[in-house]
Formats: sequence, structure tokens, C-alpha cells
Amino acid sequence: MQTYFILAVACLSLCAAGCHGRPEAPPLSKTDLALRDSLDLLRADYDSLRLWAALDRARRLRSRVEAAPTPVAPALLTELYQRLAMLHHEREYYEDSTTYYVRRAEKLLPAYADAHLRARQFFCRAYAKYYEWEWLEMDMLCALGQDVLQEAGLEHSVEYAQLLLQQSYARRKHIGSWLEGEARQEAWCAVEGLTRQGIDLLRKLGSPRLRQGYETLAHLILRLPDRRTEMTGLLDTMDQLAGTADPVFGYTDRLRGYLHLEENRLDSAQHYYRAFLTRDSVYRQYYIEEATSILARTSIQQNNFREGFTYLRTDRAGAGCDPTHPDASPAAAQRYSTKYICLYHELAFADAHLARYRHEGAAADMDTAYTLTQSALQQYQFSFPSTRESGVLNRMVELGGNLLARCLEVARLRATQRADPESLNAVLESMELGRALLLLRATASGGGQGPMRRIRRLQSSIGTYKAQYIATGYALERGKLDAFETKDREYLRAVRHLTNEESEPTGSLTAGDTLQVSEIQRELTPGQSLLQFAEGTSTLVGLYIDQDTAVAYPVEPSLSDSALLLVRYLSADTSLTAARYGELAHTLHCGLLGPAEAFAAGREEWLIVPPVALAELPFSALVTAGPGAAATFKGLDYVLDHHRIRYLNSWRTEVHRRTEEGQRPADYFSVAAFTHTGLHGYLGELGRKITSRNDRSGDDYGATVTNPARFLRLAARPRVLHLSMHARGNPEELEENYLFLSNQDSVSGVAIGSTPFRADLVVLAACSTGRGLSRRGEGTFSLSRSFHLAGVRDVVSSLYDIDAASTAAVLEQFYEHLFAGESVSHALVSAQRSCRRGGLNQRWSDPRSWSGLVVN
Repeated sequence: MQTYFILAVACLSLCAAGCHGRPEAPPLSKTDLALRDSLDLLRADYDSLRLWAALDRARRLRSRVEAAPTPVAPALLTELYQRLAMLHHEREYYEDSTTYYVRRAEKLLPAYADAHLRARQFFCRAYAKYYEWEWLEMDMLCALGQDVLQEAGLEHSVEYAQLLLQQSYARRKHIGSWLEGEARQEAWCAVEGLTRQGIDLLRKLGSPRLRQGYETLAHLILRLPDRRTEMTGLLDTMDQLAGTADPVFGYTDRLRGYLHLEENRLDSAQHYYRAFLTRDSVYRQYYIEEATSILARTSIQQNNFREGFTYLRTDRAGAGCDPTHPDASPAAAQRYSTKYICLYHELAFADAHLARYRHEGAAADMDTAYTLTQSALQQYQFSFPSTRESGVLNRMVELGGNLLARCLEVARLRATQRADPESLNAVLESMELGRALLLLRATASGGGQGPMRRIRRLQSSIGTYKAQYIATGYALERGKLDAFETKDREYLRAVRHLTNEESEPTGSLTAGDTLQVSEIQRELTPGQSLLQFAEGTSTLVGLYIDQDTAVAYPVEPSLSDSALLLVRYLSADTSLTAARYGELAHTLHCGLLGPAEAFAAGREEWLIVPPVALAELPFSALVTAGPGAAATFKGLDYVLDHHRIRYLNSWRTEVHRRTEEGQRPADYFSVAAFTHTGLHGYLGELGRKITSRNDRSGDDYGATVTNPARFLRLAARPRVLHLSMHARGNPEELEENYLFLSNQDSVSGVAIGSTPFRADLVVLAACSTGRGLSRRGEGTFSLSRSFHLAGVRDVVSSLYDIDAASTAAVLEQFYEHLFAGESVSHALVSAQRSCRRGGLNQRWSDPRSWSGLVVN
């Protein structure tokens, strides 16, 4: 009996100590108590929006605490760093400091932290995602913070309202990054509910942050043209709020200026922004930068260049991007080189000089615009703090697309005036950098070992949770949100370990890897030529290079529409005549390849880097001569009859491929084939044939492997991997590219790209495996690209949906030539030429039957 009593007392003691909850905090020392009192004053300043005073207090408090002779309680120090992160973020001037304090708080967060501390840390981590433009992850962290507060019964708090507003901002940005047209407008309307929920809560609590809620709503409504009539009433409501004279958020003159700008009322927009700049105290630096930037841009639009340049200089200095400014520190030039925001200022000055050149014709302005765009281009590759692919892509969508397009336009304009090597190098670098930056980095590490492999696996897991979050309508169950958060922390630790990012940032810069036309000319063989295309904001440019020649030329943008018509014909069962097809395909040939045709005569292989607008166009099916009275498709003269075509993602990735080729065994010693059940009748026999040859080992798995993990394990082993499967490429989402193992089971492109494959060659006998998310400058994120990320050297994929029977026949011929010793591109063109001549079946001489398969 006494034993039972002792055990009961022990259990009660353990429970009292928190055995079923979080550990209890240790008692506070005198130093801790003093810090707690100081934090109370800091909270009061922050909650009442006396942010200048709060930031000054927090900085002084940090200096005092870090110099204290004895350690302070982790919970108190965590909150101090959280407050510093929040204040720096709302100042929106010290990006590196915000991220630094978030990391310090994350390392210190104790296991016994209360709900406020834990929810605030999710809030702060969302700030860090803001600077990486990881909008969806920012959204998910806000959802976790809300859950923590709900569990503690704290959903009626200012912190909860702040999480709602931050989440609505993140969701709006995410929607704006990927959706377009009516779909985007409808999704934005759905976000309004989150914003209004935060506003209602702030109103009930009597918080001065109510203006922040209204401002968030105003920014949403401004993006909905049909709702802009509501702005007048909303702004009048904000004018009636207390604290209108000196607010931190919700400056109505600024918002009226933005509204008039959206409605193209430049004079009145300038009036309101000038009025805003007369305010003595504006805490958020971003507001000032926005005003001066818009005033500069509108002044230049009105050819008021003197005023425009004045505003540009003010804007650049305010952003800390002018190393010659009197207030700049000795390290300003170095920081300037690494702050991505400074690229905007380079572009703004380049635009201004280019506009003045077009208006006044001064050659010095053209040269200055060229110098500025080239400087921005070199800094561009160092402007991303995240190595996560989707995070970098987010920035490319908003920053990179505009930057690369502008650099391309200025470089091409200069090249038309002076066709010197420097101008051609500038065109090349503008084309290459965006396309190569992500892919080369990822390809180089895709099949690697150790830390990078772990990082890519974590990226894959995070990508899966993000895709599920979208699929569930932003309502993922808590267990999966927790799992995402755990993977995200593991990822951040792995990246910091790999890149030594634990210390406070210093902003060091390494010299850029500038590509020269002459380097490509040395690498090309006498029988090769490179033709690279790129899109500007309203232009399409081609750059042709062979051993002897380099020339840049403009391409008529309307040819993109003609290419779309041709692809629609090839991918649909329509009755277009050979003569009509020949006319359309010849027009495309003249506009796209014609300017380089004379230089390419006698060169057997064309390496083509297509732009997004031409990503699905089979260049081999273009017609080289006028169709005349051709009655049949066999009577047309195709590019296929004269050249082999190989598609590249970029020249830099081709260099990487050539390096890998020299390091791998040439012999294909093993083959594996996988077939989807629905394609077994057409393509199952092909799998059996290529894996049962006597001269090499092979495994035909047929349709027996439907588990994604098992598929990746087995598919990563062979040298040649043949996949007869259905596929889907979503042009709107990076994570939504799938290879279907069965009608119910699939494996994503993210998972494929995160798995190190041994294969030298992957053949994707599936529909639209070359399709995927497309972004100007970077190209297409397709399944074939995923295999490149996994370390595969050559991928045969399809540009559009093609007939399974003709695909089987062409690929059977392809493997005959491949196993006889021909290269991948030789083997495919040999099979396609045979099909084009009717050698496989007279019905398949139509280019729909043979042109969809490409090597990249």
C-alpha cells in the first residue's frame, strides 16, 4: 500500500511539473527581471505604434543584454530578438538584420516557450520568407502561428490579427506570381475574407493597427479593376480614424496617388505623392522609395528628365544603394553589390537614359544605359539569399524577367549600331544568365553526394507539402503543416551548414562568370552551330554562333502566334493540307532560321535554345523551301532532311553535359523499361524488346511498379531508362509536373529532380513531357528538366501529345541505331527520317507522327 502511495505522489509531482505539457521555465534572476521590465516598455511602444522609440529601445537593450556578465533567460532573449526582427522588417530598410535576428531567435527558442512566443516565432519566420519571396511558405507559417494561438485560446488578440494580415499579403503575392486573368481576379477576391477578418478583429480590440488592415485591403482592391470605385469610401474611412496626422500605416495621400497611377492619371498621381513626401516622419522606408520611384518614372514619361533624374538619385540614396552618398559607410560599395533591391535602381537609371536617348538621340545616353544594364546583369546572379529553387524562381518572375528583358533590348539595340564582340557578348549574357542560373546550379549538384543530396531531398519534401496546401484550398491538416515546418527547419540548418551562414552577414561578392561568344566558338565542332533565342518585353531576338560567325538578329514577335498554330495542328487531329502546312512551316523557317541559313550551310547539327514562346515548336518540322504545289507531306523539304536538332536549356548546361560525358563510361551496360498499364498494348512490346537483347543486360518491369518510392529506387540504377507513361505538365505551378505510374499513382518532377540517377539517357515515351511551368528568361520547368536536375545527361522527350503507335515504331528504330553505336541525336534523327520517308508506315510520313520527339 505504501508503494502505491509513493508512486501516486510521484506521478502527481511529475504532472505538476508539466509531464503532460511543456517543461516549466526556470526561475528568473535579477538580470532577467530587469530585462522583463524593459521588454514591457518595449511591448508598449510597439503596440501603440511608437516604432521609432521601440526600435531605439530594442537596440539599446540588445547592447546591454549581450554585454551582461551573466546569461539571461532564453525566453526573454528570444523575445528581444523577435522584436528586433519585427521592428527592422516594419522599417523595411535593414533586410539582412531582419533575417539575422529571426535566426538568432530560432536558435534560442526554448522548449517551455508559451503560445505567444511560439506564434511570434512563426510570424518572424514568415518575415524571413518575405525576403526570399517564398510566398506560399510564408502563408503556411502564418497558418501555424494561428493554430498555436487558437489552441491557447488567444485567437482574439492583436498577434492573431497580424498573422491574418500577413497571411493575406502572402497569399495575394503567391496568386499574383502564378495565376493570370480571371482566375487571378477570382482568387484575389477569395483572399479578401482573410483581410476583413483581421480588420474586424483589430476594430474590436481598438488597435491602432486597424490602419494596417485597411491598407492591406486597399492594396487588394487596387488590383481588382471592377472594385476600384470602393476606394473612395475606404480612404474616407481611414481619414476619419484617430492618428491620421502621423500614422505608421495607411497614408491616404500615398494610396490616392497609387489609385490615380493605376488609372493613368499621372498629374494627380504626382500631386498626391508629392504631398506624401512633405511628411516629416515616415517610419517605413519602402513608402518613401515607392513615392520617389513613381515620381521619377512619371516625370520621365512626360520627358521631364531633369526632375526624373533628381528623384532617381534621391530614391537610390534612400535605399542605401549609392556608395558615393555622404551618409554611406566604408562598406557601402560592397553592400550595394549584393542588395537585390539595388538592381531595381540600376534598371531605373538605365530606363531613364534609354528614354532620353530615344527622345534626344545623344549617344552618351545609349552608352550609359548599356553600362548600367551590364552592371545589373553581373550583380543579378548574386542577389538571391535562398538556394531553394522555387524561392529563386519567385524573384526571377518579378525581378529577373524584367531585368533580363531590359538588358537584352539595350544590348541588341547597341549591337545594331556597332556589331562589335562586346555587343554580341552582352546579347549572349542577357540570354544565358536567367536560363542558366537555376539549372546549372541544380544540375551541378543534382547527382551529387552528401549535403547537397540531403538538401534536394528536403526541397522535394517541402515542395510536396506546398502542393498539398494548394490542393486543399490552403487548409492543410495540422499534422502535415507541422511536418512541413520540421522539414523547413532541417532545410535551413542544412543550407546554413553548407554555406556557413551562421554569422552576421557581411555581403562579400565573388567575381561573375561572364560568358564570351569566343568561348562557344572554340567549343563548337566544325559541323555544329548554336542558335539561341530570347524574349524581351516586346521583342524576340536570335543569336547565331558557329566556329566562324556570330550574328544577332531581331525576330518578328508575331511568329510566336504562327508557331502556336503549327503546334496546335501537330498535336490535334485536324485535316490541314500539306500545302497549307508547308506555307505556315516555311514562314516560320524564314523568320526564325532564315537569317542564319547562309552561315549554317553544311553544318549538320543545330543546337537550339528556344524561348518560352517557341518551347513546343519542333524546329525539325519546319519547311526549308516554298511548298509550291506539294500534294503530300512527303513532298515537302524539312529541316530534318538537312540537320540534326538538339534542344538545349542553355549553353552553360551544355558545357556541363560535355564535362559529364568525358567522365562517364561510354557503354550502356544496363537498360530498364517501365510501362503504364494504359499504354501496355502499344508500348509494352517495345519495353520487352529493348531489355531482352543478348548484347546487354536489361529489366522490363512492365506495369508492375506503381509505388513512387520503389520506382525511384529502381529507376535510379540503369544506364538507359525507358519510360512509357502518361505525364502532366502544369504551366502554372512548378511543383505540379507528374509522371503517372498508373491511373492512381504518380511521381512528381520535384521528386525526380531530387533523386540522383545513374542514367546517361532517359527516354520519355509519354505525352507532353517537355511541357511545364514556363517563365520568360528562365525557360520551361518540365519533366525532362527534372531528369537533368537528377544528373541525367541526355533526355528524349515529347513536345506535345503524340500517337502511341507511331511513337513505338520511331523509338524501336531509335534503339536499333543507338545500340549500333550512334549518338543519341544521330539515332533519333535516323529513326525520324525513316518515318518521314514512309519507311515505318506510309501513314506516318505526316510530321505529326515523327516531329514531336526531341533530344535535350
